[in-house]
Amino acid sequence: MQKRYIFGLLAAMLAGLSLSGCGDKANLLQSVEPTTSNARIKFVHAASDASGVNFFVNSKIVSATSITGAPVTYFSAFPATDYLSFKTNNDTIALGIRVETASPTATVTSTKIAAIRSDYYTVAVIGTSPNYETLVLKDDIPSGYVDNLIRIRFINLIPNSPELDLVATPTGGSAITFYQKVGYKLGSVGFSTFSPVTYLTGVNADLNPLTYTSVQFTMQIKNSSTGAVLATLATAGSTFVRNKVYTLIARGQIGGTGTKAVTLDRIVHK
Repeated sequence: MQKRYIFGLLAAMLAGLSLSGCGDKANLLQSVEPTTSNARIKFVHAASDASGVNFFVNSKIVSATSITGAPVTYFSAFPATDYLSFKTNNDTIALGIRVETASPTATVTSTKIAAIRSDYYTVAVIGTSPNYETLVLKDDIPSGYVDNLIRIRFINLIPNSPELDLVATPTGGSAITFYQKVGYKLGSVGFSTFSPVTYLTGVNADLNPLTYTSVQFTMQIKNSSTGAVLATLATAGSTFVRNKVYTLIARGQIGGTGTKAVTLDRIVHK
């Protein structure tokens, strides 16, 4: 996990993509259907200076029941756990994605993706005004992934960030650098996997490794050049459970305060 990886956007960003939808109501029975062969998408609001946003897919709002419903606030994922499911009659489905501020309503970014049947994606609005972007990541979650492992990855979504290290210290153990020199919009392409017993101290994993269902870390992001700690993951999110999938996200702005302060957070995919 010491290698630096580079994310590829799944599709080119199409600034100015025109998708009518103001006033549209979502027909969830048509646009979101829970079948196993569908494409699945999780939406994330990671733009620190944007207020609540709504996510639209093919001109239909999917993050609320209507445009007057509660928007997705910073830093929130929709759905909070698991994914929305989009019906695919063929191997792929063309999806036009638009992100719109809730009040006043205005499109801040948009893109198109060709989502593949049975695949998982995370779509995040990132950046700062006026340079918002849509980042689309493929989530490599294998079918039937219940293998008693923990899956994590790390991405840096701080626009004015130096390169960052993600350092984890298991309870009673020594610090481990999971990721090094991760720049803005960079991180791990796939999820790193490990068993909870890998980082538990005083445990004989050979006896009964399935007895141990979780591990707790003190997780921090550090300036790769200076070693200065920029943020620590909240204690409430510091326990990682087997058969769960997590993305650690560095967000905010260097020098920011309040909601714009540098923060290490996580989302739970499944």
